[in-house]
Amino acid sequence: MKKTLLITGFLFLILSTGLYAQAKIHKGMSRISGSVSYYYAELDRDNYESSAKEIRIMPAYSYLITDNIEVGGLFKFTYLEDKISYAMFERNYLSREYLLGVSARCYLQAGEFYPFAGLTFGYGFSKNNGVNNYTRQLTIDIGADYFISNAIAIEPFMSYFLNNTNEYNLNSYTFGAGVNYFITD
Repeated sequence: MKKTLLITGFLFLILSTGLYAQAKIHKGMSRISGSVSYYYAELDRDNYESSAKEIRIMPAYSYLITDNIEVGGLFKFTYLEDKISYAMFERNYLSREYLLGVSARCYLQAGEFYPFAGLTFGYGFSKNNGVNNYTRQLTIDIGADYFISNAIAIEPFMSYFLNNTNEYNLNSYTFGAGVNYFITD
């Protein structure tokens, strides 16, 4: 909890001060971004136990084709281990997923912020304990970029995911923050 309050306070401080240089998003700029995440969970209930570990790496590149329209692509790799024990049953689940995607964003300007709305479509392949699985993923993003220098922006965002595979359908959402590096022409 203290960590969350500290991070929230730090973000508030950065977003509320006018001491940082502001850069204008414009045609011809490139954006490099990416994320690395780690997830771990344990569940222990009656005769049921589960532990899951997930590592996700996702680099992305995009280019502004007009002053407010950006197009790009991304690659996502996910590694998942899940161990499930229930009464006399035990199963180890292992998955590796590779996903390629194309994205588009529309930026607006609101003072020192650059709000955006974006869509990403990805197609992926995973192998789960020897079983091939194909994924189609549509992501809807909203957020805003705030420049802390001429090239670096902090980006709080919310994403909604619609996943369709040959085994299941999954809809989910996430809140997060990222750092983007903009390259000017």
